[in-house]
Amino acid sequence: MRKQDFDAAILVVDIPRLDPSLTFDPYFASDGPSNWSGLKDSALDALLDKGLSTDDRAVRKQAYVDVQRRILENNYWVFLHQAKSPLIQSSNLKGVALDVDGQWRLERARLGS
Repeated sequence: MRKQDFDAAILVVDIPRLDPSLTFDPYFASDGPSNWSGLKDSALDALLDKGLSTDDRAVRKQAYVDVQRRILENNYWVFLHQAKSPLIQSSNLKGVALDVDGQWRLERARLGS
């Protein structure tokens, strides 16, 4: 995969993240560390930079809406499935929380009756 010697690949992608820049930049920026597909799109890079370079929520929101639209309209990736991880726990375990990204947060978890 790192050599980009493939016609198609099925990957597991760790998204969503708390900030859209952490969701999109690694996979879709031309110089992203997880840009396994070798995608190079200067217009997409400009949108990613726009979202990353401002703290104006409305501007960021529109930038990342445009990022998603460009990715889908150009069929850069095809998203097949996002499985929801089941939360199975003992009835004696209290205080387990799920973060917005679905990850378990156990800092307040306690076993007890």
